[in-house]
Parts: sequence; C-alpha cells; structure tokens
Amino acid sequence: MPDKKCLFCDGPLTGRKSRDHPFPMWLLTHLGVCDEDVEPTHIGYEKEFQNGVANIVREYVAEQRSHPMQAFVAGGVCAKCNNGWMSDIETRAKPVLMPFIDGQRTLTQSRHDLPDPESLAIARWAVKTAYMIDRATPGQDTVPTNHLHALRSDPNRTPPGVRVFVGHQSSDAKVSWWSSPTWFGMHLEDVSGYDAEAFDRLIGASYKIGMVVGKLLLLVAFFPDNAWAMVIAKGIHRLLWPPDARIGEVPFDPEHPVSVAEPLLKVFNGNLRIVHKPSLDRAPGMMQDLV
Repeated sequence: MPDKKCLFCDGPLTGRKSRDHPFPMWLLTHLGVCDEDVEPTHIGYEKEFQNGVANIVREYVAEQRSHPMQAFVAGGVCAKCNNGWMSDIETRAKPVLMPFIDGQRTLTQSRHDLPDPESLAIARWAVKTAYMIDRATPGQDTVPTNHLHALRSDPNRTPPGVRVFVGHQSSDAKVSWWSSPTWFGMHLEDVSGYDAEAFDRLIGASYKIGMVVGKLLLLVAFFPDNAWAMVIAKGIHRLLWPPDARIGEVPFDPEHPVSVAEPLLKVFNGNLRIVHKPSLDRAPGMMQDLV
C-alpha cells in the first residue's frame, strides 16, 4: 500500500496525524452544540434525460452515519498544515465572523459594506470549512485535489473559479450543512449546440457546499466551465468573494427552482443558478443587473 499523503500539501502522513474538525471547536463550543447528534448523509440521485434536460427522478440515502457534532472530523491532514496555515485561517476569520454568527452584524447587497481583507478572511474560512466538510461526509470527495492545493498555496485568494456567497437566517438552526452539485440551468434553449449529457458531466465536476453557522449562511460554489456565469437570487445571496466576479441576479421566486418549503440550506443552495454567458446578449431582460 502506498504511503498516504496530506490532502493539502502532499506531504507524507507520518508520525502524529491530525483529525480536523470541519466546524472548529471554538464555534461548536460558542454555539453549545458539541454534544448534539448529527447524521452526515450521502444522498444519491437517479436521473433521466427528457427533452434535453436531466431530471432527478429519485433521491435515496446512499450512506449515513450518526455521532455527536464534536466527532464530525476529517482525516488526511498533516499536523503541519493543521497547525500552520489552517490555524492561521481560523485566527484571522474568528473576530470577523463572530458578530455575524451572533446576528449582531448583517450585510447588505452592497459590496462596499465589508472591507476586502475581512471579506477574504471569511471567504477563505468558508472554503476551508467546505473542503473539510466534503472530506468528512460519507460518499463525497467532490472537491478536486488542485483546489485543495490552491487554497494552501496562496493566502490572498480562493481557488480559481470558486465563488463564495453569504446570506442571513433567523431560525433556531445553529450548525448544519448541505452539499449538492445540482444546478438549475437558465435559458438552456438559447445555448448553441446544447448537449444535455455534456452539461450533466459539467454538473458532475461542480460543487456547491452550503452551511449555517449561527445566523450566517455561507455557500461555496464552483462550476468547471467559465463560459457559464452563476446567477444569484436577489435578497437571498450576496457575492462575498472574489469581489470582481461577473455574476447575474434575478428576483427570488419562492416557488422555483427550489420552494421555500424545502429545508433552509436546500433553498439557499438550490436558488444559485447557472446561465451560459453568450445568452446574456440574446436575452438582456433575463437579469435585473450584472453586478
């Protein structure tokens, strides 16, 4: 058997190995959820292609675990990474995050109400947390290795093509997550040479990992083809990082593509959509604005 390597630096996992908490103990302790039971679950999907669209016809539980929140951990990280740059991310993000977690501070739709260094601190924390959620959840491992390496290699950015969005919530939920690479494609009929199976393969290489941390919602998203732009729902999402990303915006429809009757994070994740960029010129009224 080959020697196991660290997810982030490819260094050998020898000697003392770290078990990283995707949600750090300072957060679990602050929210009082260390001993709450959770059930990390891998949901599988069966699809059928109808009229050029891949439709989910069945969801099923592929794998599930049950344990206290403080036992939700991921392996595969060397002590040097865990106690080095990953610890630095926590140190920088914690004082910025706390007022948002406690609901003492909120963000508007303006990009100018949070300085870039604070936005970056939250964004990198969200990405690191999302990547460890991905590794700790059964049946996941959807984040490619080059994204793990990119997060480590440059402390002043997030991996290329990754977008981080924020929102706020008022329920009693304290910590939860939802990972699902499902995308509602807008105006697919306008895409020249559209191939439903090729589009579905792009979706298979994408990821969306959303999380509740107190009163703050965070969503880390990646789509592997830059010919497509992400589209937020106004009043639901706000782009956090990178600040110069080209995204679309549409009014929030409480019934579509994901109903407000669905779980909180399923709504937050599901209403982040995708559109082929050339379609913007052919359907300029599709979006309220390009922000």
